[in-house]
Amino acid sequence: MTQDDALTLLKEGDPAQRREATMVLAAIGDDRAVPVLVTTLADDDPALVHLVERTLWEIWCRSGDPETDRLLQVGIEAMGRQELGRAVEIFSRVIAMAPGFAEGYNKRATALYLQGEYRRSITDCEATLERNPYHFACLSGQGLCYLALRQFRQAEACFRKALSLHPYMEAARHNLTLAVQARIATGNGGHRGNGGPHDHS
Repeated sequence: MTQDDALTLLKEGDPAQRREATMVLAAIGDDRAVPVLVTTLADDDPALVHLVERTLWEIWCRSGDPETDRLLQVGIEAMGRQELGRAVEIFSRVIAMAPGFAEGYNKRATALYLQGEYRRSITDCEATLERNPYHFACLSGQGLCYLALRQFRQAEACFRKALSLHPYMEAARHNLTLAVQARIATGNGGHRGNGGPHDHS
């Protein structure tokens, strides 16, 4: 099955065919498949939505260069071990090797967020979204940075945009509620400051 075949089935097939098409795209899909996949995140089939989300991550983590992809995985593993400084260094190497690869910036943004480097993380989120405007997880992460900085209006905007792409993203919905409540409580959309880290869940 070609990518075009899979995209046609994803749009027009029965539930089983749509799930099969999604799994094919996880294996062979590229950026051209992303708009259709993102549209499918609003589907009323929870199993399909879950598959589509996983497929998008598969596509987004493929740069087209095996060495870049290998290094990205090394960085992800370092981040998983809480070796955040090393992870930032590795993702910086990924970015140097493939400056057009959005996921290098997104992963570095995540590591910087976990280090409490919220403004630097936001800069990397912006770089990610320039290259991949469909990246709902990056938008949610950028919102978390704005929450930590007590810039509630900006946080709210990020979470709303993430939900416009992925309506079933429960973490973004929860954090949107927090941002709205905080904005109302402060009465002015928040202020610049140094908030503590927020849970990603």
